[in-house]
Amino acid sequence: MKLLNRYRSLSLTARASVWFVFATLFQKGINIITTPIFTRLMSKAEYGSYSVFNTWYNIFLVVCTFNLAGGIFNTVLHRHKERKEEITSCALGLETALTFLVFGGYLIYYFTVGHLRGDTAAGNLQGMTLTLSLLMFAQVLVNIPTSLWIAKCKYEYNYFACCLVIILQSLALLGLSILLVVTLQDKVIARIIANLVIMGIVAVVVFVLLLRQGKKLFSWSAWKYLLLLGLPLLVHYLAQDIMAQSDQLVLDRYRGKDVVATYSLAHQISWIFTILTTAINTTFVPWVYRKIDERDFAPVKRVSAMTFSFICTVTLCVSLVAPEAILLFGGNAYLEGARLVPLLISNVILITAYDLFSNVEFFYSKTVIASLATVVCAAFNITFNFVFIPRYGMIAACCTTLASYALLTVIHYVVMRVFCRKKGLPDLFGSGYIWLLSAVMIALNLATLLLQEYRLVRFALLAAILALLIFLAVRYAKKRRQRKEPEQHE
Repeated sequence: MKLLNRYRSLSLTARASVWFVFATLFQKGINIITTPIFTRLMSKAEYGSYSVFNTWYNIFLVVCTFNLAGGIFNTVLHRHKERKEEITSCALGLETALTFLVFGGYLIYYFTVGHLRGDTAAGNLQGMTLTLSLLMFAQVLVNIPTSLWIAKCKYEYNYFACCLVIILQSLALLGLSILLVVTLQDKVIARIIANLVIMGIVAVVVFVLLLRQGKKLFSWSAWKYLLLLGLPLLVHYLAQDIMAQSDQLVLDRYRGKDVVATYSLAHQISWIFTILTTAINTTFVPWVYRKIDERDFAPVKRVSAMTFSFICTVTLCVSLVAPEAILLFGGNAYLEGARLVPLLISNVILITAYDLFSNVEFFYSKTVIASLATVVCAAFNITFNFVFIPRYGMIAACCTTLASYALLTVIHYVVMRVFCRKKGLPDLFGSGYIWLLSAVMIALNLATLLLQEYRLVRFALLAAILALLIFLAVRYAKKRRQRKEPEQHE
């Protein structure tokens, strides 16, 4: 009852944020929970093929849409409140037109390259067939209306309709995916068709709704405005995707679908916790910005240290149960991936540090610097993937990714320190502690590789860490209660 009253007392903004976070976690949670199902219903080659499909899909989704819905769309709607319906429907028209343009370019490339080489298959994207490529563009198309509508709902705090659609779509997609994978012979096509059917139904309804509200799909002024805003960030978002996923494409080229499947599963388990870091950073950023404006820096350093320590500890816990996690999600066929998890999850530590440091850049609207840094690191990642993956396989993919994120974090740290000095700010986040803890925790994560054969030792260490976390949480809660009691008496 007390919790319910507290919820009712929340502002519309806070209430909407709670529900949007819940819906996002529910959607991601469904994907995580269903992974053991699909790794057992599909062969390793099929699971690897679907992973490659998703990699290309994520890349082309950015290319075709400029990631408008996930990037600057809130800012656009805020600047043009009186025209938000028109802007949204024009964004829908622009992204749809860009998708057909990119699709047409791909078909020209496919048949041109194919005929020049005497083999149309030569024009395929790495690991893809023409059929998969066509389905990929279709999936991009059906994603556009829903993503824009969700972005608009978030801006308007229309959390009930948005969350209801997200949850129902996730459940329907789960049910149809399992049904088609079980009944159809081609398991990869089955999963993609399930996506297209469910997403397509929602997309048609939302498309009609957005068009009725905005009245038009084309406006040269609106298209020009959106293009000028989106183009500079396109490189940034594309580089992010390439850095996170290019290793799977290179692995597919040199090692095949089975290897991609093993790597993809380990990658998925390790990166589950980026959901946690994203949620924390989303809540953390507005508070940090407010503290910078108020020139109240001490709490920022203290909270940053606590948050970072917690994330680092979580990564170590996952590393300790890597073999069991792989067995749970994939079974014995994927067990080789257990040795990859400590390396891959160490990236979460660096991403958390990078998020902290880059907050200063975004506070002062220095997005160009962020884009350049990401491009440099993406180029570094691709280069070393092609150099080392053919020789060393999955381990090389893990190491190059870790090195790329380390470089990205260093660049943003340097930029952060320069801006802090220019603006007369102290070391906001306690970077010395963050660097020291990063080095220690990455080393400990890697050290767990030596313990993978000793289950009892790993479980004993895990129990000790969890006991320590509980002790610290209780102690912290007690201190907070003690601080509040004098205030209440006053």
